[in-house]
Amino acid sequence: MKLWAKIVIGVQTLIIVFFYVFSSIKANEAERSSVLLIEQEALVIQAQQEAEIQAELALKNAAVAQRQAELARQAIEACEKSK
Repeated sequence: MKLWAKIVIGVQTLIIVFFYVFSSIKANEAERSSVLLIEQEALVIQAQQEAEIQAELALKNAAVAQRQAELARQAIEACEKSK
């Protein structure tokens, strides 16, 4: 085989190896990005659930505060009537 043919085959082999390595690196980056997106999605779901729990607690606390205000009003009225 002539020298130029060997050089052409060598260059083609280097190009193939380069694209293989480049593709492997890009595939790894894509996999990492996919894992990060899945983790972020899980965190968003967890945050939504926590927000729902906090909203429920806020509504319960508001109801308790309203009941306490009503009891305080009744106590004030009772004190005023007893005077």
